[in-house]
Amino acid sequence: MALSAHTEEGVRMTTPRIKIYTSSTCPYCRRAIGILKEHGVAYEAVSVDGRDAVRDELNELIGRRDVPQVFVDGKHIGDDDHLAEWADDGRLDALIA
Repeated sequence: MALSAHTEEGVRMTTPRIKIYTSSTCPYCRRAIGILKEHGVAYEAVSVDGRDAVRDELNELIGRRDVPQVFVDGKHIGDDDHLAEWADDGRLDALIA
């Protein structure tokens, strides 16, 4: 599902929905969120802290329970290293262009 946005010209466009599964004690999660913030990307953070059901949901989605895990419009793109790759090669900026 994409979120609606308006450009300065008033043309209605969609922006991708970014969801990141995180933990408050995870340095890799802080790195991933920092990358998103640095690039001005809006995101929804889902905490797994004390929530085994959410980790189980991750396991069902991608076969892993570790965080961070980043999804764009429901498609799994990976962890903080993958997100950094997206940032480095311009794919992240292209999402909001």
